[in-house]
Amino acid sequence: MDKNFVIAILLMTLIIIAFSSPQYQKRFGKKLPEKPAVEQTESGSRRNALDDRARVRPERIDRPIPVTAPQVQADTLRSTLSEETIFQVNVPSSEEDFSLENETVQIIFSPRGCVITNAVLKNFTAKGSGSTVQLVTEGESWYDGFIRDGELVIYFSDLLFSKKSLSREYAVYEAELSGNRIITKEFSIHPNGYVLNAKTNLSGSWNDPQLNFSWHGPINETETPFKSLKIWPFSMLMRDEQAIYKNTVYLGQGERKTIALNGKEKKPRAIYSKEAQKLDAKKEGAGSDIFIGDLDWYALRSKYFIAAIVPDEKMRWEAFSQFSNNGSKKWFDFTLAKNVSAGNTDIELYIGPISYDMLKGYGHNLTEAMELSFIRFIRPLSILFLWLFKKLHTFISNWGIVIIVFSIIIKIALFPLSKKSFDSMHKMSELQPQINILREKFKNNQQGLQKATMELYKKEGVNPLGGCLPTLFQMPVFFALYPVVGRAFELRQAMFIPHWIEDLSRPDPFYILPVAMGVSMFFQMRKTSKDPNQKAMLYIMPVMMVIMFSNFSAGLTLYWFMFNIISLLQQKFHLSTKK
Repeated sequence: MDKNFVIAILLMTLIIIAFSSPQYQKRFGKKLPEKPAVEQTESGSRRNALDDRARVRPERIDRPIPVTAPQVQADTLRSTLSEETIFQVNVPSSEEDFSLENETVQIIFSPRGCVITNAVLKNFTAKGSGSTVQLVTEGESWYDGFIRDGELVIYFSDLLFSKKSLSREYAVYEAELSGNRIITKEFSIHPNGYVLNAKTNLSGSWNDPQLNFSWHGPINETETPFKSLKIWPFSMLMRDEQAIYKNTVYLGQGERKTIALNGKEKKPRAIYSKEAQKLDAKKEGAGSDIFIGDLDWYALRSKYFIAAIVPDEKMRWEAFSQFSNNGSKKWFDFTLAKNVSAGNTDIELYIGPISYDMLKGYGHNLTEAMELSFIRFIRPLSILFLWLFKKLHTFISNWGIVIIVFSIIIKIALFPLSKKSFDSMHKMSELQPQINILREKFKNNQQGLQKATMELYKKEGVNPLGGCLPTLFQMPVFFALYPVVGRAFELRQAMFIPHWIEDLSRPDPFYILPVAMGVSMFFQMRKTSKDPNQKAMLYIMPVMMVIMFSNFSAGLTLYWFMFNIISLLQQKFHLSTKK
């Protein structure tokens, strides 16, 4: 890595931070397009519904720490909005959990509400404990919720469902209520993969019921935290790797209204893009988000796993989400709602790893839930690199060696740009004695120095930006590689060298790779830096990079180290050809 490459990285980082800042977006950010005039009446009713949804919702679900929902006797149902007395009939005498499973996943249900209480992924183990991965937060539930029928509200958690049919991959449970009302929940799990089908059917004397399905809590912890190297001011840039990727994300087209963590309410806005909407609780506080429209999917995700709810019929859904952060823990709850009269309310659940191939094979644009790049136009490049990454693994079993070979391939592909950068720097170094003479000659005339220097560049046919521009062209490659090497699911618990780097997705526990990367960077910069004014940078930059990479994944640090080593070899080859 040469000096210009480092400067380019810092410049690009500053530009991205500035463009992403709330101040810039507030002043220069584009507003979302208005709804077409032909849908103006529907849009107005949707905005009213957004406000009504927040006002009349019967139960607030945001909570910074998990709590167990209150248990109500099965024959005394909560019905706070209706004067009608509702009670359950034919209540089963036992309350025994049941499960559905295939070769990859086991879903455990409680008959109390017929809700999901555990989602076990059989082929993956949790870091540290060695137990199989379980995605539902302890004490919480998925596919909970309530039924709203006019002023009547019936909570699933008040009901004890009875078994009607149960096998390894299929279950039907039912709750019978007074007033000739029956609620039936039906589940089936695919023979292979990570997909569960869920149906809630209402029969008997209902008016115009609305089904509300709720998910409580973030994805359960599957990775143990690692000890970070915190040195100010670099600690200000550090993020909690366990929490940063925990968020709620959804894809849909319709109307959206958000109340941010600082309490500021945003105006309702239209969403038409095919880009996923992310809800995160980065700072302390609580916020909410309401969506009404056509819903492709709604999901809870962590760094490596996701639980995505995919409606069979995407039209006419409402989604109410709440998120909070108490300083030490994030929390996410959301509810999906649809009137039975508005169409099909059946859903599918993808509960599994965030693997591009799996999500692509499942469909429904679920790959949009992956954070492949924070710059949209770079995303296809990240997908290409991920494809190459996995192709190499088909004949190279060790992921660490895959990263090394991958680094060589990328460096060879970028060789023309690197060569142009080396040629330009070589010419600049040859002109350094003449530039020093000009500096001495115009030491009290800065304007004259700049003019004389530019005339020298023009005379010798040197572009002063020639060493930097090729490096800038390489920046999209770097930003596309970062999510591939830094957080690919395939690197989770991937061993490189026993007793040293046993998990490429986590930092080097002995800091050997970060130090080696810093040393290689020092020698690379020393070879290219001829300006005595840059001597301080020669020592400061490697130290900064060592501190930063001490908290990055070993896979990413290994890639960067190999990038430096190959660059050093390229420099040596280039200099030998110039002699």
